[in-house]
Amino acid sequence: MSNQNISTSILIINFRNQRTYIKKMKSLKLRNTTWRSVFIFVLGLTSLSIYVYLQYERSTLSSHYYTNVNQQFCRIPNLNPWDPSISAYIKQTESGCPNVPPLMSVDDQGFLQFNDTSARHFGIKATDLLCTYAIVQRNGDNDVIFEEVKRIVFPVFVPGRVFRVQCKNKIDIVVYDFVHINVDYLEPLSDKMVTPEDNQTYSIFFVGIDSASRSHVLRNLPLTYAYLRDELHMYDFKGFMKVGINTFPNLCPLLTGKSESEFPFYLILMKLDSMPLLWKEKEFERYVTLYAEDRPEIALFNFHKRGFVDPPTSYYFRPVSLAMTKFTPVIVSPLPAVNSECYGNLHQYDIVLDFYRRFLEKFRSKLRFAFFWNNQLSHESYTSLWNGDLPLLQLFKSMKERGHLNNAIMIVYSDHGYRLGGLSTTYVGRLENNLPFLSVYIPESLKKRFSWIPTNLNQNAERLVTVYDIHKTISDISKNKFENLTDGNVYSQRTARNLLLPVPKERTCVDAGVPDEFCTCQTSIQINPSHFKMTLLGKHVVDFINKLLHKFSKYCQLLQLSKVTDARVIYKRKEQDLLDKFNVFIFGAEGDDTGRYTLTVETVPGLGLFEAVIVYDEIMESSDKMKNSISLIGNPSRINRYGNQSHCIDDKFLKQYCYCNSG
Repeated sequence: MSNQNISTSILIINFRNQRTYIKKMKSLKLRNTTWRSVFIFVLGLTSLSIYVYLQYERSTLSSHYYTNVNQQFCRIPNLNPWDPSISAYIKQTESGCPNVPPLMSVDDQGFLQFNDTSARHFGIKATDLLCTYAIVQRNGDNDVIFEEVKRIVFPVFVPGRVFRVQCKNKIDIVVYDFVHINVDYLEPLSDKMVTPEDNQTYSIFFVGIDSASRSHVLRNLPLTYAYLRDELHMYDFKGFMKVGINTFPNLCPLLTGKSESEFPFYLILMKLDSMPLLWKEKEFERYVTLYAEDRPEIALFNFHKRGFVDPPTSYYFRPVSLAMTKFTPVIVSPLPAVNSECYGNLHQYDIVLDFYRRFLEKFRSKLRFAFFWNNQLSHESYTSLWNGDLPLLQLFKSMKERGHLNNAIMIVYSDHGYRLGGLSTTYVGRLENNLPFLSVYIPESLKKRFSWIPTNLNQNAERLVTVYDIHKTISDISKNKFENLTDGNVYSQRTARNLLLPVPKERTCVDAGVPDEFCTCQTSIQINPSHFKMTLLGKHVVDFINKLLHKFSKYCQLLQLSKVTDARVIYKRKEQDLLDKFNVFIFGAEGDDTGRYTLTVETVPGLGLFEAVIVYDEIMESSDKMKNSISLIGNPSRINRYGNQSHCIDDKFLKQYCYCNSG
């Protein structure tokens, strides 16, 4: 907030209370009447000056504070991952897939091998089986087809990236049916990707985890976090803040440098092949590229989007994940149906991690751009992330020990914290939601070339940064742009900054590209949610939601406020000068409730919980008349699960608000 606006706010406070001041002054028992007269005269003169100044400045007041609150420099919240208020939610659930030994596997040279040890366990022999394979071909971005089956003689190098293996016994019963991956098979698209990496050009590795705040990682990935910090000496960014409500609005800026709102036609009408994704920049033409993501039904470019015509990268995991949904796997007997957690006897995340590891190994010492995004570990359940601690630790250990990090930049990150239900219904949980995990690895060769990089990164790890900065950093590195330039200015518009260069300590949410509703930089005060003004604000939130649902009014029930469950406020800045402090000390704080409120409201029917950020402005129109102004910043966000409550509409945004009519 500008000094002018601060001063103007102070003047309003003084002017509104001048009559109260005079009444109180009359009641003071001052022995020296001369000093009393002088004091009253000075007070009157001051009030007159305030009145004149107020008339001059009134046109500048409006609601500047509510924009400018996010133009104040960011104070990074120091969250306690084990805060007592969230202790009831800090627990772990163990996930498990059937403990069945593998009957076949693809070795590190790409050959499908029959596991004789497992066969003896099952009491079968390879010679008793008739086994075939069928190569899996991509059929658009939402389907795959299986080619003609071919007979297998073990071991065999299957000439396809993905293939189905089926075996039958002598009485024609299927005893094996499974999808396998041969990363060693080179498709034509990959033939030209052979440029070596060195200490002047760097591979780029991304390892992403959905719904993992920094605090959540500290609690649930302790082994992985310790290895990143102590062995890889990665930089842990405590001020990494989300810029969107869910995954795509946070990963879109990372991959394109632009917000989701800048691609309206892409996301609604078009295939996404022409999106300016980071790996499509000219500099990455020398790289072999990988995009690996699990959970095809909620995948980044396919959930409520149209996907790609052509594979977006040299290695694309989606055909694998689609093929695995086509049939129920069998190892001697049918295994449980494929679900988000398991494919047969394998964890879904283990399959993708193995794909990632094999890709890195196949193109060892070549320029690689590898983008891995994991949904399964923590998207569905708040208590399941810890199951990934050992697998992720093993991945990072392998990457270091096999030399993959010698000339590579690695970004380990998340999109946001846990959003729906559980911890997210608490105040601390909602703060965590806005502060995802980010850790950055820089190879020693780069640090030696530019000794200022570690200094800047250590400093920036304590400052406000976003995915826009990650995109800027990787883009600059690919262009070999290494200049220690300092831009200490803070701007009134989104400004992407290279994380290797100094990020201003005074950086604001506006400068960083963080929308107002996600800005977690200023300290709020908890207030009584039952206060009548909070009820007033809560009803305003519910009215706002009902207006959003207007076009679906015949499908969705009209919501009503059940209660305000939590209320926080950042008041307009007060006590900014000596006079204001003197007034508060002598006469107490004034009653102006102007501020930016964060409310959690419960609605009926359906018991929906929504978080909303509200501007509440008390404006004096005259000495005895006050006007209230209420407006929302952004849209209310659903923070508890709604299951099938909104089955009657398909609008991906409005579903969170709708409670369908029973009929």
